[in-house]
Order: sequence, then C-alpha cells, then structure tokens
Amino acid sequence: MNRKSILLITGIVLTAILVFLAAGYFYLIKHDSPLLVNDALAVLPVKQTEIVKVNPTVSSDSFSEAIVVTKKVNLVESISGANVWLAMQQASDLKQFRDALLASTHIAKKDRLYYAAAIDEACYATALRLNWTKEPSKYFVLQPRAIPLLSNEPNSDPTGARATAIAKLQSENYDKACQSYKYAVPSRQNIIDNWTLAAKEGDARSAAMLSDLRLRETLVLLPDFQGVNIPNNMSQQQMSVPPDPSSEHTRLLQAALSTGDPSAILTLGPTLVQRYENGGYVFGERREVISDGLRETLWPLLACEFGYDCGANNTTLLRLCAVRGICDTPTLDEYYRGSRLSPADIEQYDRLRPLFLNAIRSGDWSFMSYVIPRPQGSRNVLLPLRQPSNLGRG
Repeated sequence: MNRKSILLITGIVLTAILVFLAAGYFYLIKHDSPLLVNDALAVLPVKQTEIVKVNPTVSSDSFSEAIVVTKKVNLVESISGANVWLAMQQASDLKQFRDALLASTHIAKKDRLYYAAAIDEACYATALRLNWTKEPSKYFVLQPRAIPLLSNEPNSDPTGARATAIAKLQSENYDKACQSYKYAVPSRQNIIDNWTLAAKEGDARSAAMLSDLRLRETLVLLPDFQGVNIPNNMSQQQMSVPPDPSSEHTRLLQAALSTGDPSAILTLGPTLVQRYENGGYVFGERREVISDGLRETLWPLLACEFGYDCGANNTTLLRLCAVRGICDTPTLDEYYRGSRLSPADIEQYDRLRPLFLNAIRSGDWSFMSYVIPRPQGSRNVLLPLRQPSNLGRG
C-alpha cells in the first residue's frame, strides 16, 4: 500500500470519528443529558425547567463571578458574586450547596472560602442547638428557636396568611437546610481555618471576622459587675465587653462593610454600635451614639440597599405575621418606622443613613470615630454576641 493510500484511509477514519462525536453531542443536547452540566455545580439547588437569573445588586471588584446551572438548556449563567449570598438563602441543602461552591472554578477562591465558612457557621450553631454536637460554643451563638404554633382559635387565620408565613419559615429554616450536617458537623476550627485562608486571599470580610474573634476572646467584665455575684439569669459573657479596638481592627471592619455584602453588613455592622471596655464609636458631625432603638434595626435597613430581601418575604416580617398575625406590612422599613422606632430614632436614622450608605459605597468612613472615655448615652451592657453569618433565614 502506497503512502497516498495510507493517508486517504487515515483521513476517512478521522472524518468518521468526528461525525460520530458530533452526532453524540447533539443527541445529548436534545435529551437534556446531565453529562453536559458541570458535575461540581449540578447539585446547586436551582430550578431545572428555566434559566435562573439573579441580577447584580452592587458593583464591586471584590465580588467575583458565580454561576447558575440549568439542566433544561445546559447553560452556565454568569452572575455577580454578591449574589452567592442571595442564592444561599434559597438552598434546600446547605452542605450540598457548600460543596458545589468549593468545587467551582468560576467563583474567586476568597469568595468560595468566605461563603463556605458562613454556611458552616450557621449550621454549626444549628447543630449545637439540636444537640448534633457537644463541642462547646465560646464565640458562636445559637439561632432563635422555632416559632410558636398558630393559635387554635377557629378564626385566627381567616385569610391563610399566617399559615403561609409559617410554611415559608419552616421551608427556609436552618433545621432542614442543615440536615446533611447532622453526621458531619463542622468544628469551630474548620470555620476559622476557612476565614484564615480567605483572608490570605485578600478577603476583607474574613479578615474582619478573624479580628472580631480575636478581640472577643479577651472579654473584660464590666466594672458594674466586678466583685459581685453574677445573677442566675445572666452569663459572664452578657456582662462583659471586648477591650478597646485598635485602629487596625476599625479599618478591617470598615473594609468589610465597604464590600457591600449584605451578610457582612448584617453580621459585622452591630459591632460598631456596642460598648467596648473604655469607649465607643460615634458618628456624624454631632459625634452621636446610635440610639438603643437603632442598634439592631439600622443594619437590616442598610442591607436592604445591597440585596437583602426587605419585602414581604423578609424573615422578620414572616415572623411578625406567623406569631402575631400582623400580615399586611409590605416592607421592613415600614414595619420599623411604624412599630419599632421612636420619632427620635427615625430622625437619627434619616440623618445618618446617607452617611452610612456613602461609606459602604465609597469606603469613606471619616464621619465616624472612636471616643475614650465612653461617650455619653452608650449602653452599660454588651449587645448579645453577634449572630452567625446571616443567610436571611428563619
């Protein structure tokens, strides 16, 4: 057989192989084969009958791209990394979501590690509450317990709104979403390790989490309680405060908040309005302390501007409907203004809100400073230890 014949036969064979592969590819597309979906991300809990789109809520270099996989059209849709947190709220299995997140090559490493730690932290707290683990919790706090059941009164829920609210809360509850962690509970050290790795990758949120953790590991008993017996209904933690923060700690908190990540705003924001050993933060030209009414409500309201769901499906509003039967409040802002905040609180919020929003968006925190001695009007007790990274769940 001459050289020309060999080349001709080789060409025919290669052509046949290419035709076969092309036919197989189009067959898989036609039959929605899962083989065309990224295995590491196919487990993400998204609807399989349509393209799921999450619109970017903020523009920031620190937010890398995430992806949403849909089996129907075998499409990988790019979204803002800021919305990884939003997608986490809808995950029916947080461990599965976490594992897929870590396996992704489309999301920046620092974001993968930060959000993995956020999921681990939330499910770690759930595991402690449900007695899946006995590991002591020095820093992390427990999630709120299950909401009360509806009243047995026959006319207590004429429209079915309360029952709907309870169903939503139960479907989004950590107890269900964290079930896969029951026999694989993450340790406190696992969470810290992920924060450490993310911080080394340049993640401002994780660096602030670690700094806050280190600060709280040396709590100082308030002078009011030194040398006295601690009441039975209070722990020593509740009567202790962190030492005064360093300027570096303050810078890390500000950098984390300036990512515009709702979870960072909800989790780290409250640390700016608590009492420290000798002083506290003040804000604005008046160098004012945040009022008691705003200490816990300010941060959800600010997070609303960066993608936190503050409409009818907000967890606080769902609880309001489920527990108290108040189901006609359309937004978190209206609820707080109408029921939670005094006129003075509202006045302070309206005055400081533009300053906080500008600081988060621009990184300019010059409107705040730390004052020693403790500023007039600051509380005498520490706020409850911070909640685990808020996933927006009940």
